[in-house]
Amino acid sequence: MKEGSCRPFRGWLSLDFGAMARGMQPAEAPPEYDPRSIGRRLAAARARREARLEHKRSRRAAQIRFGVVLLFLLSVTVAIGVFIYLEIQRLFGI
Repeated sequence: MKEGSCRPFRGWLSLDFGAMARGMQPAEAPPEYDPRSIGRRLAAARARREARLEHKRSRRAAQIRFGVVLLFLLSVTVAIGVFIYLEIQRLFGI
């Protein structure tokens, strides 16, 4: 840059607002009002809410089923262990 030059630095971060303003498009007219769109949005929101609640219910039911099956398997394991222990006592007289 020459001595006494007043030109600002135009690096990779410089913005040319004049070019940006020339490239701007005029504002569009607001969209027309569609009364059916409100009903569709409400129905979609209701469907999402119902799907979310149904998923929550099914998840809770799956957790309960898992707990019941786990409890059943644990009780069967304990019963088999007790049976084996009693058989060993009967056979060897421990």
